[in-house]
This record gives sequence, C-alpha cells and structure tokens, in this order.
Amino acid sequence: MADMLELPYTSPSETSDDGPALAVLGDRLFIAWVGSGNDHLNIMPSVDRNGHVEFDSDAKVIVDTFISQELHSLGGPALTTTSDGQLLLAWTHNGGGILGPGEAQSMFGITFDQQLNRTGHVPSLEDTSDLGPALANWAAGNGANIAWTGRGNRLLNVMQRRVRDDAGTFRDVFDGDTRFTSPNETSPFRPALCVSDWPNFTIYIGWTGEGDGELNTMLCNNPNPFVGAPLPATIFDSVTKVTISNETSTSALAIEALGRGLYLCWRGTGNNQINLLGMDLGSELRNKQPPSEQTTGHHPAIRAFRGRLFVAWTGEDDHLNLAQTAPLFSPTHP
Repeated sequence: MADMLELPYTSPSETSDDGPALAVLGDRLFIAWVGSGNDHLNIMPSVDRNGHVEFDSDAKVIVDTFISQELHSLGGPALTTTSDGQLLLAWTHNGGGILGPGEAQSMFGITFDQQLNRTGHVPSLEDTSDLGPALANWAAGNGANIAWTGRGNRLLNVMQRRVRDDAGTFRDVFDGDTRFTSPNETSPFRPALCVSDWPNFTIYIGWTGEGDGELNTMLCNNPNPFVGAPLPATIFDSVTKVTISNETSTSALAIEALGRGLYLCWRGTGNNQINLLGMDLGSELRNKQPPSEQTTGHHPAIRAFRGRLFVAWTGEDDHLNLAQTAPLFSPTHP
C-alpha cells in the first residue's frame, strides 16, 4: 500500500531538536524551526523543483534580534500569516542571548515580510510557559491568536495580538486583557491552533490530554464576522470539546482546516509513526489514513497549501522533512 505522505523531501543540511512550524504566505510555504544543539531560530521559504515542493536553504534566515545576538527558543517556534500580509513568528525564550535569564519562559514575536525582512517585534508576554506556543490568524475574527500551556499548571491559554489600542495608537503586543484560560483542560504538551471559515467563522484549539494522551479539539465561533462589527473574544467552550476515541499521542498534535475538513496530525504512541485523521465539518463523518511509515520523535506540523495538505516533521536523524497528501474531504466549500 502506498504511503499516505507523498513526494517526501528531506533537507540535506537543516536539522532540529524539536518539531517545526509551517505557514503559507503568497505562493510559498514557510518553515520555522529551532536548530540542533543551539536553540537558535531559523526560517526559510519553499521552492519548486521538478514539480516538487522543497525548501530553499539558500534563502534561510537565522533569526536575530537587533544586530547580532541570536534568539534562543525553548522548544520549537510557532508561525502564522497575518491579515496584513506578513509572517508572525513566536517562541518561548529559554534564557540565552541578550534577553538574559530573567526573561526565560516568556513568549515573544517577530514579524517578517514575504522576503523575510524583519518588520517588527512583539514584546514579551507577562505569562510564561515551559513549552513553545501555537499561533493562528483568525482573519474572520479578531486577528492573530497565541496559545500555550501555563508554566507549572498545564492549563490551556489563549490571547490576541493587538496592533492598535482603542484610541488608534499603534502598539504591537500580545494583549493580556484578552487572555482566556480554560478552567478544566490541561495538556503536558503545547496546544495547536487553526481557523476555518466553513460552516462558520471559527478558530479551533487542539491538544493532547494530560494523563490519557487522548486527542481533543474545542472551538470558538464568530457570530458576526462583518467589517465594523465588534471583535469576538477567543473563548473556547468545553461544551464544544471533541475527543478522538482510541487515538493517543506522546507529543503535541497539529491541526488544520481545509474546505469541509478539519485535520489532526500526530505522532503515534509507541511507534512514532505520523498519523492523519480528518473530520467532516458538515457531518459526523471521520476518516483516518493508515499510519505513515515516516516517523518522528517530536510533534509534526500540518498546513493547507495549493489545495493539498503538507506535513513537516523532524526525522529520527534530526533532518527536516516535508511531504504532501490529498485531503480526505472536499478542499472547497459546498
């Protein structure tokens, strides 16, 4: 039987000690990761070669702050596209570099244009985590959201990025006034975020449950996604929680929406194989692919690109990998 992950590509030179992150901007796929043995953040775009999507190490950027000091990440970073056409990279700082040990476990962000020129810096959150964060841009909602598990308590948290305050004054921050903490849901790993505009304008959070390793999702809808309407708060209601029975993981999961489908991607328990399950957003139908022969020791990443699903992962040899698979449900809306 053919492997579900098609046209696999392994980077000959780029390696990581954690799972990568993916985002789409324009007609390119971008990958961000933390380097092997150094905790440095990196980002590079895709390139088309002989009909395959690969990554272009010649265009790689080693992310730095100000002039020369490299950033140091606790676990892999998060990456998303913003509504104004930029890339937003977020990470949990590990205490190295010029930010110093006093800023360890705080989360920061940097924005880039499509050519990976740095355009801005999002200062530290007051909140901290023992793991890397998740990002998603809710274009039909309130913009970029960051999610994380709390330091020492493992509760799920989310807050919005605010680029301007109520008076119209420019400021680029993760706004603590928008913070929501789920009172009952915890995870020993980082959460995942994605958005869908069908059948509702929705942001999803996914996570691996604490103690049972089960895969879970919750959602938050925007009931009034029109220009000039009040922005919705990102509040995930446990009433919307869905648990995938009989599927577990020993790492974080990845989540993505494409057309009618919501997709969960994870590392299997006991075998490290990459798994993919799709849920039809218009029904109760679920469809799981046979596990891939590809394996990883970390969480994978998944992103919709050119009407297909692209999965990135760190191989058992630490090299970055990319492959694609056809969606399990219609990639377009009814």
